[in-house]
Order: sequence, then C-alpha cells, then structure tokens
Amino acid sequence: MVYTVNDTDGAKGSVTTNKDIGAEYQEINASYNFGFATAGISYGENKNDVDVTTVKLSKSFMNADFALSYIDAQRKGAAGAGSNLDKDREYLTLGVSKTF
Repeated sequence: MVYTVNDTDGAKGSVTTNKDIGAEYQEINASYNFGFATAGISYGENKNDVDVTTVKLSKSFMNADFALSYIDAQRKGAAGAGSNLDKDREYLTLGVSKTF
C-alpha cells in the first residue's frame, strides 16, 4: 500500500490564474498480480473537494503495456457545495505504452 500527499501547496494553474485546490490530497492503493494480469484499486481524497476511486487492470503483451481503468470522481458535500468539480464524473480509460 502507498500513501501519497500532494506537493503543490494547494495551487494549480498559470501565474495569473492560480486556483486554490487545497493542499491536502491523500491516496491509498493496493494491487495484486493474478498471473494473467495485475489488478489494482485506489481511493484518493482531495480534502473538502473530491473523492476519487480507481479500479485498474493492467497487462504486458507483445512488448507493450496495456492499462484499462475505471475512475469515479464524486464531489464532497451536499450537491457538491464548495467542490471544484462541476458534477460527479465517471471515466473509462485505456492506455497503451511501449518503451523503445
């Protein structure tokens, strides 16, 4: 398991459009190699803003790395009051990488 804390001091954006996102992001995750593929799950929290849950399946095949992820981002609080996310979001991503 891994514990991660954001190191941006709560700022994101350009020099003229900095936006306070809160300095406290923490994440915990775990993974397990099933042989045919590696599965992982993580839960991240941006304090008083967004909770993010990710389920990931990865596999190396023909010298390439494939990763399929489902990401669920939920605003905190009643109807997301105070959240920087305009609505709850769900994503399905497929990534492929190869190193030469």
